[in-house]
Amino acid sequence: MAALYLEHSSGTKFWRFEWEGDTDVKISYGKVGSAGRTMTKSFASADEAQNYAEKQEAAKRKGGYDDAEDPNDPTTETTTTPTKAKQAKSVTPSPPKVAKTRGLGGYAAPEPHKIHQVDDGVAGIDAALASRAQVHDTLHARLALVDPSINSDKYYVLQVLVEEHPNKKAKSNSKTTKTSASQYHVFTRWGRTGTGGQCKMAGPFCDLDDAESEFAKIFKSKTGVVWEKAVPGRQPLTGKYEYLATKKTSTDSSDDDEDDGDGTWFYYLQNDPDGKSDGWYQYDKKNSAEVEDLFGTYVASNKPARLSRRVVTSGSSGFQYRVDLNAMTQTNTSSGTTRPIARTVDGHFPISLPPPPNKKKAAPKKKVVATSAKKPAAKATTKKASPQKKAPPPASASSVAATGGVGTVDDAASSGLKSCGKIYQDYNVMLNQTNLDHNNNKFYKIQLIESSSGNNYTVFTKWGRVGEAGKTQEQGPFADVDAGIKEFAKKFRSKTANKWEDYQEDKDSFQSKTGKYTVVEMEQDAAAAAAMVENVGAAKTFLPCQLDATTKELVDLIFNEDMFKSAMSQMKLDPKKLPLGALSQTQISKGFTVLEKLEEEIDNGATGATLSQLTSEFYTLIPHAFGRSRGPVLKTTEAVQAKYEMLNTLADIEAAQTMQRNVQSAAGDEDTQPHPSDANYQQLAADLTLLDPDKDDDHQLIESYFADTKAGAMKLRQVWRVDRHKEENRFAQHAKLTNRKLLWHGTNVAVVAAILKSGLRIMPHSGGRVGKGIYLADQHQKSAWYVSGAQGTILMFLVEAALGKEHEILTDDPSLTAAPTGYDSVLAKGRTQPPEEAELEIDGKSVTVPQGIPKAVPAAKSSAFDHNEFLVYKESQHRIRYILAFDG
Repeated sequence: MAALYLEHSSGTKFWRFEWEGDTDVKISYGKVGSAGRTMTKSFASADEAQNYAEKQEAAKRKGGYDDAEDPNDPTTETTTTPTKAKQAKSVTPSPPKVAKTRGLGGYAAPEPHKIHQVDDGVAGIDAALASRAQVHDTLHARLALVDPSINSDKYYVLQVLVEEHPNKKAKSNSKTTKTSASQYHVFTRWGRTGTGGQCKMAGPFCDLDDAESEFAKIFKSKTGVVWEKAVPGRQPLTGKYEYLATKKTSTDSSDDDEDDGDGTWFYYLQNDPDGKSDGWYQYDKKNSAEVEDLFGTYVASNKPARLSRRVVTSGSSGFQYRVDLNAMTQTNTSSGTTRPIARTVDGHFPISLPPPPNKKKAAPKKKVVATSAKKPAAKATTKKASPQKKAPPPASASSVAATGGVGTVDDAASSGLKSCGKIYQDYNVMLNQTNLDHNNNKFYKIQLIESSSGNNYTVFTKWGRVGEAGKTQEQGPFADVDAGIKEFAKKFRSKTANKWEDYQEDKDSFQSKTGKYTVVEMEQDAAAAAAMVENVGAAKTFLPCQLDATTKELVDLIFNEDMFKSAMSQMKLDPKKLPLGALSQTQISKGFTVLEKLEEEIDNGATGATLSQLTSEFYTLIPHAFGRSRGPVLKTTEAVQAKYEMLNTLADIEAAQTMQRNVQSAAGDEDTQPHPSDANYQQLAADLTLLDPDKDDDHQLIESYFADTKAGAMKLRQVWRVDRHKEENRFAQHAKLTNRKLLWHGTNVAVVAAILKSGLRIMPHSGGRVGKGIYLADQHQKSAWYVSGAQGTILMFLVEAALGKEHEILTDDPSLTAAPTGYDSVLAKGRTQPPEEAELEIDGKSVTVPQGIPKAVPAAKSSAFDHNEFLVYKESQHRIRYILAFDG
């Protein structure tokens, strides 16, 4: 018999199995203290039964169950697992490594500046341990995941606790004296900022190395950063928690008086509906301490914009506030009321009154100038600025999706809900399930919609096959929000076999179950949606566009919504179920993880059943539209690589959408705003200079380069010089490398905005015939194989590559991740190449431009490559010099 237990906020759960003969297994499960449920499974052989039992036990342990002893269960005295020879083997641990989880309702939120002290939540699991343990000198961290646009602000606390032997006091709990302490525990706590949240304790560990390994594993899973290399206060990775700097961890030695002592916080009340006098009012003690801690991390990190806007849930009132530590305001997320706030370090009330709410003035006109790295461009022809135009008249209520806490009310909802409803808090979830063996590929959407009056609530559901409109149902209205929440949670659990409240507190707790739906995490940007609605409904004036007409067309194309949707459709993704920018980076990362498993299984010669199961898992995480057909199983390395590229494209589309959200967020409420094309152009952080075909020598050189090596009937339309901001400094580290060439790079129009913003990148999962690097070519026709156009336009780049000493190869070598020792780049030598060269001077350095109609290369007649392919394995070894538009 084997018995496993899981400590849970609702009570301890058990799972046991017993052998009944050689081929029958009896399974019992439930809450400790109850009879639970029992079922018996029969198998054809003892081996099948044994395999089943081992898999079940492994799955339970992965889900957090362990060999903890239950004092109410006498069977735990000798917990054993039968072997094939029916011999029992003890699995009683010494000491047991138990993961205990507790809810901390009623506990105060953790305080960041006390990260070096034992967290108050420890007492919620083990009061005795809380009184005698201490936090390890260095193994502790406070993390935060902040996204004010969706009113999301979460914390995560990590601590290694040192529990010294009562008869052997340690002089230090540092790693050098680890043997002086008896046991170590890894404590974690998480939740919405301002709330008690939940906590978990792992251990005890007899060795500090084991505890540190567990600590580092959790830290990396939350931040994406290796603990040994982590620096508090650094910009976090996209979709990951930030390792916060606090007054304790900050290395900033500034004399800013904002760091002197603990501050007291106040809010300014005006026109109070309850009749209170206008004036400053002090925060209650807990809320003041919470905001002070947020302010401390903001200052300790040198006041980055990403930490200036926090979302705090008041433990005393239950209200949620957006606190702007730069503008010094707080906004109730439910009512939208904004009030000034103030901080004093002496505890006295503020003396000054808050400034009156002045209307912001429109920014002065600023001409967008495209600059060249070589010489000033010929003056581009521009259209005379047209008179300022008003925005379209307000849209009717039914034509605009209502917005609320997180996301928008689904378009398929009844007209009353769309026009007068909004999403209640974060009660909005998209689920997906794909099973290729049964040709299942379906979605399920659940929303809790609050009426504009706040008097009733409706649970909206929509389901169907991915790529189709699906069916809908509305339940309610419920007069009580708790009744609506109960129905929402019931549907969530029914479809996923997970509890909504557990998922709401910690998304990482979600466990995908066979035959059930899986959550598709979406980037729900309610603030941006609200801004768009407001922009449609308000009569705003836009400044004339400062870009020349041709450059404006380029910018408009690479940010075009229909172009993005078309690109997604070509990849078999459904833009209706995955609205632009909606699939989160976290969800994309999960897709990469499954592809890695597929790649490994293919390399190991896996069977069709395994590949079908993993492919189904991938399509569940990244919904694809296959109509009524069965989706293809990913069973070759090439098929998996194509999906890697698809996810990279999807991530780049999300990057472009983020730029547009930044534009909408920055627009504010000014009556006069920059032209949208100008605003998008500024987001690129790159200067584009349109070349004159008749006056610019480099245009004529590029034109002949294209004409000699082109593919098919493509026609060159325009060329722009590109100067990406800050790229010059990065490229300068290779200033001593000679052998510089201007080379082609083809791409999808959908990723051009992201490339102009960030440069060409070596993706973690990229690869090809010459390994993992940036692929360039000296023939237009080679790079043209990789383009994907839109609206009759194809875009390509010409890149200056600092090649240095080239290592030549004639056969594929996909294992390469760097040039061999003594070399700076790799040249996969093609059987043909342009026979001539011209010189172009850029930034004072000579850059070779291949010229002439390609000819056979006798020395490479046995090469596996048709054309030359140049590989650099450092992103800093290239600089984008031109972007070209073609008719295609």
